[in-house]
Amino acid sequence: YQNAMRYLVTGDQFDAQRAHELGLVQEVVPERQAVEAAAAVCDKIARQAPLAVQALLKQVRAARPEPGLRPWRLLNLMADVVRLMGSKDTKEAVKAMKEKRPPQFQGK
Repeated sequence: YQNAMRYLVTGDQFDAQRAHELGLVQEVVPERQAVEAAAAVCDKIARQAPLAVQALLKQVRAARPEPGLRPWRLLNLMADVVRLMGSKDTKEAVKAMKEKRPPQFQGK
């Protein structure tokens, strides 16, 4: 946060390597490989269980630091877990693991 704010308010420029050092980007690749590298990450995400990815993103966004206590966060997390555990995707994941094959998620 502090590093990002410094660069935002000063207007100082930095290269990709410095952005990586600051934790503003996760990976630095040659420019000609940027699209392929991004596509590889997208493909990896797309192979995950869609309901689980959606719930994870929701919980991470809700967990952003802010003043004040938000006791409903735990209730929302528990509701998401209950919903996921009863999903067809969870049953498919367990079945696929037992059968030693890739899961075929449906987002249900």
